[in-house]
Amino acid sequence: MSAAEIFPVHFAPSRLEGPRGHQHPKRNDAFQQLVGDGLREVFGNRVSVAPTEGKDGSIDIFVDVADIHAERYHGLPLPLIVECKDHDDGSPRVIRNVYAGWAEMQCKLATTAAAGWPGKYAPWKRAKGYLYCVSAVLNDQQVRDDLTHRITDFFNALPEQQKPPIEQVRVMDWSDLRGWLDSMQRVVDHWLGVRVETILPHDRYLGRLTGFRTFLLSEHLSFVAPPEGDPAHPDRVLHAVTERAGKGGIIIVGAGGVGKTRTSLEIAIRAERQGWRVLHVLPGEPGATVEDLAQIMFPGDRATLVVFDYLDQM
Repeated sequence: MSAAEIFPVHFAPSRLEGPRGHQHPKRNDAFQQLVGDGLREVFGNRVSVAPTEGKDGSIDIFVDVADIHAERYHGLPLPLIVECKDHDDGSPRVIRNVYAGWAEMQCKLATTAAAGWPGKYAPWKRAKGYLYCVSAVLNDQQVRDDLTHRITDFFNALPEQQKPPIEQVRVMDWSDLRGWLDSMQRVVDHWLGVRVETILPHDRYLGRLTGFRTFLLSEHLSFVAPPEGDPAHPDRVLHAVTERAGKGGIIIVGAGGVGKTRTSLEIAIRAERQGWRVLHVLPGEPGATVEDLAQIMFPGDRATLVVFDYLDQM
């Protein structure tokens, strides 16, 4: 099997073998959180994603861009409310279920609109775009068009004092979403995993730090950095890595126990926070090959940091 992963043709929670997939074993929760992670890759902490448990009828995902200059995303005006509906492709009634899902949502929204969009529904008062996502594949374009018209007609029919400022509605099915998600390699890593045991995405690497190695984490043992001007300071090393991108890497050397692994981890943490894709290559059998690295690293265009720990053992 190729080490480079893409999302399956149909939404299949059993294929979500990465750490995020294990965190969200329920279909509806996995679908909503997956879409939310994709939007976080674009908008960062301006995206709020609700848990599915105990939030029935509330806003699934809200993209709040009031403090930045972006006005549209993929043609949709911002701020954006995103609804995520899970429908199993395996059901012979899947299209009927998609329509029923919107009918149920319409009733909830009508009740909330009549109440004046109170409390946690307040973002509706300033949302300009509405994205309705379904985990099923809608092969018939007429179904998408019809569902889009139903949603648009609902908003247009609300009394003037109840109408949110929605300018545009879009329906996206799984075939739309998976192509978008495939372009986000950190999301692919986190949800599908990396199928080479000695190459780990950053969050999975952190999750495998057990026993004595938990002291590599700041919550167990604070990191005492060298002075800011020191070449070994993680910020300085990451800057050097950035300057050498495409031309070479950085080798950290020193006596055993001096802190090479901890420094490497601090660099990785900083890169991850800055939006880099971070991969950790570990010693072990079978070892990672150049071909493995190429298949995993080259898809997508996100800046990628590859950390080789214990290089002498590889």
